[in-house]
Formats: sequence, C-alpha cells, structure tokens
Amino acid sequence: MVGPNFIAVHTMLDPQVDAVRPMVDALAERIATLGGSPVGTPGALVTQRSWDDYAIGRAQTNAHLAALQAGSRLLSLRAGTITAPRHPLTPGPRAGQSTAGRR
Repeated sequence: MVGPNFIAVHTMLDPQVDAVRPMVDALAERIATLGGSPVGTPGALVTQRSWDDYAIGRAQTNAHLAALQAGSRLLSLRAGTITAPRHPLTPGPRAGQSTAGRR
C-alpha cells in the first residue's frame, strides 16, 4: 500500500487491530476451556477461510481499500448479513444481527 493516504489508513486501522487482538486471545482461551484446540497459524487460517486473496500488489491506498470493501461485501453476501444502504449517521445492525424486516 502506497500513496499520500498511507499514514491515514494506518491511523484508521491501528485502533481496530488493537481492539481485535484481545478478543482473539479471549476466544482462543474459551476454545481451549471448552476442550478444543485453537489453531491460529497462518496456514490453518488460509485453508479454512472462505475467501481468496485479492490480486493487488503494490498499489495506491484507494485501490486496496476498494478491494477490501468488495471482499467484505462478498463475505456478507455469503453469510446472509448484507445490510441495506443507510444514512451515514444512522447506526447499523451489530455483527451477526439479522436485517430481515428492516427498512
């Protein structure tokens, strides 16, 4: 990822990464407590995921963000959680929440 928005994108994503890391650790501990074996190696994640890598190498930040957005939308369609367009100031449904019957 290159370009004038490089630092802004990192500034935007870093707090999300910082918020997700403890959740992943807590989830792995929960899996172990329930008798499972959490496997978080890159190879295991790649074989179990339902999406492909996007084919962008070194490119401008907008190209990477567009590819990530398209991939996210595809995953939402596969999971049946795609949401209708909404006003930007109206909060949307929480992750995993059904949008059936909403207008």
